[in-house]
Amino acid sequence: MVVGNGDKAIVICKLIAVPSQMIITNLAELRQKSCVSPWCNGGCFDWSTIDRKASAGDEDADVVLSDVVEEDSVPVGRNNLPKIMYRPNNMYLWIDSRRFLLSLNVREARETAENTKSEIEVSFNFLKVLAHEAINKRDKSARLRDEALREKEEVLRSSAKLSEELAETLRLKDELFEQKEDGARQLDEAVKSRQLSRSKIKETAHMLVIGIEKISANVVDRNNGRIVGDDIDNRAKAEECNGVNKKGFKIQNKV
Repeated sequence: MVVGNGDKAIVICKLIAVPSQMIITNLAELRQKSCVSPWCNGGCFDWSTIDRKASAGDEDADVVLSDVVEEDSVPVGRNNLPKIMYRPNNMYLWIDSRRFLLSLNVREARETAENTKSEIEVSFNFLKVLAHEAINKRDKSARLRDEALREKEEVLRSSAKLSEELAETLRLKDELFEQKEDGARQLDEAVKSRQLSRSKIKETAHMLVIGIEKISANVVDRNNGRIVGDDIDNRAKAEECNGVNKKGFKIQNKV
């Protein structure tokens, strides 16, 4: 329950009645933590007695109040506000709203920090997943790059091999061309030799024909009786001349 408004709004916390020693101990802890309003340092509590009782641990000790409120209605104000009202079954502790709100702010800050921590963990896990994906992509890119380099090297080796084969083919082509030229020259020479041989054969045949004609003329003269005598040698020569004449005509016909 909140009493009053403004900077000094008062928060009343209703607690179940507990043994007096526990109350004393709690009051001492609240005082050490500065959670009790500064107004309590006035005439409301005998703090020396409370500290002594709290350190002694007396179970029968009771809170010493300088002001005990008997009535149900308590006037609310900054100057006459009691800090503790002790009754048989209840105890009311009056706390400054600033410190109470501060504790609420601390709780909210803790919750915010926990939520922020959870969000950071989620973001960190997400970033971890992204990092793993990036690493996998990097490894995949490295593998693809290595494969591309290997393929490039293989292509270069194949290109070098093809270049060597092409050079060998060109060399063979040049050799074949040279052989073709040599064959053409040899063919020309053979044609020239054949033509020369034919011309020589023609000349020889012509000379042979002339000789045969002369021999034939002699044979004709012999057959006509121009040669006197029956000499056997002359007759043999005449038959030989006739044979040579026939062969000469055959050669002339072939040419």
